[in-house]
Amino acid sequence: MTSPLILKEDERSFLVQVPVGVPLLSRHRYGSEGFQSWFLRHFAPEVPSRFCQSVAVGKQSFLLVPKTADPLPADRLSIKESSAGRVTVLHPYLPRFDWEPPNEQETAALPPLWLDSRATNAYRWDHALGRAFPGWIGTRLGESILYQSENRLSDAERSSLEASGRAMGLVAGYWKRHERAVQKKTKTDLCPELIWGDASTVQGPIKESGVCYDIDFAEGYSFGLFLDQRENRYRVRHNLIEAGFPVISPRVQHRPQVLNTFAYTCGFSVCAALAGAEVVSVDLSRKYLAWGKRNFVANGLDPEKHEFLYGDVFGWIKRFQRRERRFDLIVLDPPTFSRSKEWGAFKVTRDMAKLIEMVVPLLNSGGRLLVSSNAATWEPELFTASIAKAIRTCHRRIGAQVYATQPWDFGVLRAAESYLKTWWLEVLD
Repeated sequence: MTSPLILKEDERSFLVQVPVGVPLLSRHRYGSEGFQSWFLRHFAPEVPSRFCQSVAVGKQSFLLVPKTADPLPADRLSIKESSAGRVTVLHPYLPRFDWEPPNEQETAALPPLWLDSRATNAYRWDHALGRAFPGWIGTRLGESILYQSENRLSDAERSSLEASGRAMGLVAGYWKRHERAVQKKTKTDLCPELIWGDASTVQGPIKESGVCYDIDFAEGYSFGLFLDQRENRYRVRHNLIEAGFPVISPRVQHRPQVLNTFAYTCGFSVCAALAGAEVVSVDLSRKYLAWGKRNFVANGLDPEKHEFLYGDVFGWIKRFQRRERRFDLIVLDPPTFSRSKEWGAFKVTRDMAKLIEMVVPLLNSGGRLLVSSNAATWEPELFTASIAKAIRTCHRRIGAQVYATQPWDFGVLRAAESYLKTWWLEVLD
C-alpha cells in the first residue's frame, strides 16, 4: 500500500503531508479520527504515537513517522516557507527538498489523497462536483459516479455532469433523489437512474482497500456496500483496531470464529475470511446471502468453508445459545428499523441493549464486539452508555475500547455531526 501523502521515504522514516482540513489529532472522543492515528494504523502499526514529529506552516501540516518502534533523533523536523506557497523541508538525515502545494483545480478530479487509487475506487467524491452543485452528494463507484440531490436535475445540469464525469475518465453517471423517508418508498422509487454513459455499468465490481465487491444499481436504496464502514472493514481485514488492540485476541489458539449478524452482502464477512477466520453470516434475505457468496468468490474465497445462514438473526442467536457456540468476534450492525417474526418491530435506539444482552454470552472471554449504528438522532454518549449497561447486565466487563465514526470523505466532523457510531470492545469475563 502507498499514498500520495508520503512525500519522502527512506529506510527509517516517512515524511507525510497531512491533508488540509483533516485534524492531526482527534479533537473529540466522538468526532472524526485524527490523521496521525489513521496513518500509523495503515503504515506503521508498531510505532508509538509519541515517536511522531509534526510541524505546521500556515494551513499545511507535515508529519515525520519512524518505520520501527524506535524514536527518531531529537533534532526536530524543520519546514521553512518560501515564495508562492512553496516550502523547504529540512531534517538532519533526510535530503533537503522543496514542496509545492497541489493546485486545487487539479486535485478536484483526483481521489481523496489518503486513498490508494490502485486499491480503492469507491468513495464519497462530493468535491468532484465543484461549486456548481452545492449540497449534492457524489459517490465514485468503479468507473461510474452516483449523484444525489434533493431536486430533479435539469438538462443543463445533466450535460455539465456528463462533461465533467467524462473528463475524469468515468464511463457512466447515475442520479437519484436524496430520500430521507426510504421506508415509504418503493424499490423503483429508490433505484438510481442512468443519466449518461454506458448502461452495462448498472452491475459490476468495485475495489476497496484491495478487496473486491459486487454492486448493483438496480437493487434500490443501497447498491450493495455501505462505504462509510470502509475503515472498520479495513480493521477486520488487517486484524488491527489500533496499535496494541488486534481484532482477534492474541490468546486465541484456534482458527478465529466470527459471527456477522445482519450480514447484508457480507462485506465484513469477506474481510474476516481474508484475515483467516471461519465466518458465520446471518441475514433475513436469501438474495443478499447469495450476493455475499459472490463477494467471497470474487476474492478467491470458498463459500463452502463458511456458513451463510438464512433467517431471523434473533432466532439464530437463540439457537447458538442452546448449542453453546462461541465466537471471537461478533459484528452487530443492525438496521435502524426492521420487523421480524421473532422480535416484531425492532427500533435500534430502543432495542440495541436487549440485542447486546443476547449476543454477549456468545463471546469468548477477551472476544471482540463491534457495535455500530447510523441512527442520526442517537447521541454518542447515549449509544455507548446503553451498550456498557447491557454488558454489565451480562456480568461481563469492558477491556480495551475504541470509538470510530465515518471516514473523512464523508466530512471531517465534530461529534454532534457524526451520524455513524461504532464502538469496538474487548469483552472480558
